[in-house]
Amino acid sequence: MVLVSVLVNLGLDLIASVNAYFDRRLGDVAIPWPNGLALYRQSGRLDALAREAGLPLLFEFESSDDLDTGSALTWHPPELALPTVGHLIAHATPGTRLHHELLTLRTALLSARAKNARFCLLVQSWGRGANAENESRRRGSFS
Repeated sequence: MVLVSVLVNLGLDLIASVNAYFDRRLGDVAIPWPNGLALYRQSGRLDALAREAGLPLLFEFESSDDLDTGSALTWHPPELALPTVGHLIAHATPGTRLHHELLTLRTALLSARAKNARFCLLVQSWGRGANAENESRRRGSFS
């Protein structure tokens, strides 16, 4: 049983995604967040594109997971990431999952800027069995 559990969780740890979080609600703006798999899988390419353009790397806006480390999330003003996201959108193939995830991130960042909200990116794997519980805690709805 332990071996099966280890093998299943090891495989799930290889499935990681990038999720955006904001330090306050963005109001009535509904932003359907895609699963962030493409952002994670193409992170090396995205960082190279940003580096070549002299822009901040997208993953400079990543925070350590507060539920793993116990430390507070590191928040960033959205206007620092918007030039990078715009550049990456221009280099992503329209209609792809990556393009959609970048467009959604830009929409969220523009809304956050308008609401004076800050953001961070978290990289999360599916390997932790309590991800649903962690999400619930992070969003303040876990009892």
